[in-house]
Amino acid sequence: MKFEIHDTLPHTLPMDDAHPYRSGAWRPQHVEYDAWDLDVEGRIPDDLNGVYIRNTENPLHPPIERYHPFDGDGMLHSISFEAGQARYANRFVRTDGLAQELAAGESLLFSASTRGVIERFALPQVGAELPYLTDREGDVLRLLARGMSNGEIATKLFVSVETVKSHVASILTKLRVRDRTQAVIAAYESGFVAPGAAE
Repeated sequence: MKFEIHDTLPHTLPMDDAHPYRSGAWRPQHVEYDAWDLDVEGRIPDDLNGVYIRNTENPLHPPIERYHPFDGDGMLHSISFEAGQARYANRFVRTDGLAQELAAGESLLFSASTRGVIERFALPQVGAELPYLTDREGDVLRLLARGMSNGEIATKLFVSVETVKSHVASILTKLRVRDRTQAVIAAYESGFVAPGAAE
């Protein structure tokens, strides 16, 4: 077998990850390969020409909350057959969400498409307040609703990531929700955050 590396993407998953859907045969790839002269058991018929493509999840970073087996960025794996030979290639699906996660260096709450769905279907009462949040917690919640990571929020507000995490924990407690996603939904449903509002 011969191969070359097409691209390598940065990732933050642990090398000794013991999660059953992120280890062994299911270990996420962060390297895109092209391989040819593949070792074959038996013989590929000379007249078999075509391609088999598998689309699968492929996380690069640990999840924000719980991991789901279909969590992660999309990756295509292909095996092509021609003239009795087989070739392999894998590529990430280069979405806006993947680009945002690569820039942030961590999993993000929402991709642009998910945020668009929320903004389309949320029916806010514009200008509503959540009086039990401090001003700074309100700032953090607004930025969460824009899909920002903890690191991006910290940079925007000139605070540490640990401070942002503390504010997020307080927001979850005060809103009586279990995760960031539910907090953002509450922000939209209450009208605290308006769809399409400027940053």
